[in-house]
Amino acid sequence: MNGSLQLFVLGMLISSTKAYGESCKNWQQPQFIAHVHEAVLHESSGLAPSHIQAGVWYTHNDSGTGPELYRFRLDGQFLGTTPIEGADSTDWEAMSAGPCPDGSTERCLYIGDIGDNDKVRQSIQIYAIPEPITGDPVQVMATWNLEYPEKRFNAEALLVHPQTGEMTIVTKNKSGRSRVFGVPKVPSEGTQRLIPLAEVQIDGIQSSFRKVTGGEWHPDGRHIVLRTYTQALLWQVDPCDPLAHWSKPPQNIMVGLTKQGESIHFQGNDTLLITSEGSPMPLISTHCTNWSPPPSRSCSN
Repeated sequence: MNGSLQLFVLGMLISSTKAYGESCKNWQQPQFIAHVHEAVLHESSGLAPSHIQAGVWYTHNDSGTGPELYRFRLDGQFLGTTPIEGADSTDWEAMSAGPCPDGSTERCLYIGDIGDNDKVRQSIQIYAIPEPITGDPVQVMATWNLEYPEKRFNAEALLVHPQTGEMTIVTKNKSGRSRVFGVPKVPSEGTQRLIPLAEVQIDGIQSSFRKVTGGEWHPDGRHIVLRTYTQALLWQVDPCDPLAHWSKPPQNIMVGLTKQGESIHFQGNDTLLITSEGSPMPLISTHCTNWSPPPSRSCSN
C-alpha cells in the first residue's frame, strides 16, 4: 500500500469515531484545486480571505522574506505582495481575520509571529493590520507582545473569534498534548502574559498526526477546526460552556495530501481550504455534502 493510500485509509478509520457535536456526516476526499506559481511564496503558513475583495485570499511565509503578505485567487493567479510596516517577522506561523481592535465595524487581519521551534524566544507577537487592497505598504494597527506564564512553547495556531475578536493560541507538541492559551483582549506597550485555558490531547500513531499546525473558527462562531500535517480536527463549541469541547473527541477529517500543510480556513460554511509549504504553493479543499448547523442556544446566568 503506498503512502498516500495508507494515510487515506487510516484517516477513514479515525473519522469513523463518533465526534462531539458532529455537524457533518460526510466530508468528501480532499481535492487539488490549483498551484500558485510565485518563487517568493515558498513557505505558506497562514491563510485568510478578503472581506472587501471578492475571490481574493492572503497568505504569508513563516520566515526569511520579511514582514509581507501575498495576495492570490483560488485559480492560482498570484496578485502581488504587500509589505507590512511596524512589524518584525521572526517566525510568522498563523493568520486569521476578525473584528478590528479599535472597535470599528471593519475587519482586520491578525498575524501570529508565534513560532519558536527551539523554545528560546522571550516573547511572541501578534499584529493586527487593516485589510490591504493593493501592494502599497500597510501600517500595523496594534501589537500584542506576549509571554507564556511558565515554560516556553512552540505554536502555529492562532484563532480569532469572528464575532468577539477574542484570540486563542494552541501550541504544537509532537506528543499531541497541546496547551490552549487566551490572549489579553487589549494590546499594551509592555509584555503581557498569556492566559492558560485548557489542554487538548491530539492522538495519532505518528507525530505528523499529533502536531497542531493551524486552526480557525467557523464563521458561525460555533465550531473550531485545528489541523495537523495530515488531518483536520473539528469541534462544535457550546456557547454556554466555551471550553468544554477541548476535553471531548473531535471529528477527524483527512487532509493528508500535502508535504507540510500549515494553514486551514473555512471557505463559506461547508468547505475547508488548506495550503502547504512548498513552491509552487498547492491549494486543497474538502467539502461537506450535508452540513447541519447546530441548534441555537440561549445561555442563562
